Amino acid sequence: MTRILATASLAALLAACAPASDDMEANGDAAAMNAVTVCPDAMIVGLDAYPDESLPDTEDFADWHIQNAARDDVEQTDSGLQYKVIQAGIKNGVKPDAGESITANYHGYFPNGEVFDSSYVKGSPMTHKSNGFIPGWNQSLADMAVCEARTLYIPADLAYGNSGAGGRPTGTLVFNMQLISVNR
Repeated sequence: MTRILATASLAALLAACAPASDDMEANGDAAAMNAVTVCPDAMIVGLDAYPDESLPDTEDFADWHIQNAARDDVEQTDSGLQYKVIQAGIKNGVKPDAGESITANYHGYFPNGEVFDSSYVKGSPMTHKSNGFIPGWNQSLADMAVCEARTLYIPADLAYGNSGAGGRPTGTLVFNMQLISVNR
């Protein structure tokens, strides 16, 4: 009797741990079951994980953006957003859908290094809708998986522009940011 119970228990355990069936994968259920929405603490990067870059102290960044895009480690989107991946997202980490709540760490600064806002300095990440930021952030978040960390080089037209209305920062902005969770 003990042997039968042990065999039944082992069979149940193996069934629970078995990979998803082809039917589940076809329906997307397996991917949903294994999707990661929160970055493990061990993968959350600190501000010191971002390399210190000296950016030009200039008012005209058009030429600078052309040179920056030519770097091997910098990607550029069709819109002109430039970014460098500091840490890849988790393989099965979800990407936020438009309007979903996300939690992220960020450090925003001017190209001359002057910080204008930072969750790192504040001591806690921020939570906000994934499409409620400046266009450069919105575009980047749509393509990021949980745990991914990037440096964003955002031209003025994808940030707050050049006018500075409402005391907002103007011109090209740089952000170190990491997607910590998609709050589903």
